[in-house]
Parts: sequence; structure tokens; C-alpha cells
Amino acid sequence: MNFKINYNVDYLYESLNVLTSIADNKSPSKFSKDFAEKYNIPSEELNLLFYEICDIFSYIESNISITEKDLNYLFKNNFPIENNFARIILNPYMSLDFGDILDKFKSSSYEERHMELTLSIVSSILYDEFITHEDIVHINNAEALFKYVQEKDISIELKYELMYLYYNYDELLEKVINILSNVIRLIKEKEPYLKNRLVKFMNFIEENLNNYGVDFLKSNCNITLNQNSSLDVYPSIFNSNAIYVSGVSDTKDTLILGINFLDLSYLLKKYKCNDKHLLSVLKALSDKSKLQILVALKNDTLYAGQLANKLQITNATISHHMSTLLTLNLVHVEKNNTKVYYSIRKDKISQYIDNLRDLLL
Repeated sequence: MNFKINYNVDYLYESLNVLTSIADNKSPSKFSKDFAEKYNIPSEELNLLFYEICDIFSYIESNISITEKDLNYLFKNNFPIENNFARIILNPYMSLDFGDILDKFKSSSYEERHMELTLSIVSSILYDEFITHEDIVHINNAEALFKYVQEKDISIELKYELMYLYYNYDELLEKVINILSNVIRLIKEKEPYLKNRLVKFMNFIEENLNNYGVDFLKSNCNITLNQNSSLDVYPSIFNSNAIYVSGVSDTKDTLILGINFLDLSYLLKKYKCNDKHLLSVLKALSDKSKLQILVALKNDTLYAGQLANKLQITNATISHHMSTLLTLNLVHVEKNNTKVYYSIRKDKISQYIDNLRDLLL
């Protein structure tokens, strides 16, 4: 596998994450506290991982120039699509460098803008994230999009807001770009404080990819990637507990690794035998949607859209549940072409059953 190690974060990805976390009231300090309580991990060990991230997050939160109205409208996740309007607005340009977005928008024709924005809106309200231009060729004007949105089983308020977004896209895109530019400036101001940690983390990732290739990702991150594809790897500060993988083509993948993901996985293994950790697994299994996901994966390997269709819940909801299931090592992720597939970790299920048996029998 050919891979490129990036020592700087993906600034667009990071700025969106920090603003979404502020809008949703999900700060790194809150995550750290909840994680410690949920898995019975000593707070001192988590503080070592999160204190710098919490300081930078607080600095950005205190210095961003954004009204509460814009923060909530653009960056707060909306139920039931569990996505925010800023991501819908930017979705057509997420593969570009941040500085090129406005130029690309201004150079595109009306038809190109309509098609890209329609694709983004339709993807946000459908169960299948892999919508193509061919799937929406019949939605060829604003009236057709309005009719399409009106027929969907979402609230009247959300229908109105999606169409407002469509008709005011130029203004909203420029507003989002200006807000994100301010946040990116703040991230760059504070990024040097984490430079040594980012370099150390990415050197570790590079060394292991050199030595073990994609097997390293499979054994440590529950991710399987094409051996023949090229891979761009970025660290993440504000999504430090997670992994994000996407494919821009059949032969090129992007992997964003939270700088705390491997350490958190280690802590989970270190404290896995305690009753609280087992309780977290049982709690996950008691959640109807999570249990349905695992049952659906019992004999099949499925991507998010297939699971969403099968269970009649949104793709974003699938991703939300998968984050927990991945943290608990209950699922495995495999990238195949441009789709991300999930499968159940039957070995881990058996291990938890054995732990429960030892505890009760």
C-alpha cells in the first residue's frame, strides 16, 4: 500500500468538528468525564490524554466570532437526519482544499451548482449515503426538488429549512466559509502546542504502516482497506476518540485517526475485565437499534445504507450507533471500493459472554 502521512490536521474537518461539538454541547472535557464513568477508567489517565485538547477547545469556544443563532442553525445536528446544514452546504466541496472552495463554486455553472446541492440535500434525508448524479437526474430544477422534499417523511420545519438553504445557498456558503476561516485561524494559533504530540503519533502510525501495512489497521483499529489502494492519513484533534475513513475513488482512501483512539482502545483493554465495562456492553446490547444492527450483521457484511434501509433508520443514526459498537470492539469496518462495510465481531461477542458466565455462574 502506498500511503501519505500528514502531520497537520485536515483543517476543514477539524473546524467543522469543533463547531458541531460546541453547538451540540459535546466538549472534549465532557466526553472524557463520561468515558471515565462509563468504563470505570481512572480520570487521571484520561486527563493526560485530553487536557491539551480541552484547553485548545476552550480557547476556540471563547474566541470564535459567531452568533448563537448562526451556531445553532448551521452547526447543530438536526433530528432525524442527524446532520447539520453546514455539512450539507459544504458536502459538494469536502474533497477540495479549503481555500479552493469559493473559487470552485464561483466558476461552476447554475446547472452544476443545482446538481451538487440537490445531491447533498437528497443524501442528507435518504437512508443510502451513496447517491450518485444518475440517481437524481430527474430532479432537474428547484420545483422538482421542492416536490421531492415535500414527499419525504420529515418535519415541516425541516422541509422549509432545506428549501431555504437551497434558495439562499450562495449567501449561506459564504457565511459558513467566513466562520470556518475564523476557526481555522484559531486552530492554527494553538496547533503548535500539540505539534510534538502530533508528530509522535503520526511517526508511530507511519512506522507501523511501514512494518505491517494494512494489517496494522485491521488489528488495532478494526478497519480493513484495499492492499492496492493509496492512503492519505491525517491526525484528528477534536474527534480524537474516533476514526473516519472515506474513499474518493476505488484506488484512493482518506483515513483520519483520532490522536487518542489507540490510547483509549488500550485503556479499554486494560480495564476490560471490570464489571462496569461489561455493563457498558450489556447497556449497548439493551439498546434496540444497536441490537438490531448486530442481529442484521449476524450473517451478512453490510454498508451503512443497506443497514439503514433494512432497519428503517437514517444513515446518520447508523453511524452514531457504530461509533459505540466500534469502541466496544463489537464490529469490524472494511473499506471496499468507495463503500464502508460493517461486520460483527463474533469473537468479541463470545468473549463478553464468557465474562458474563464467569461472573454469574
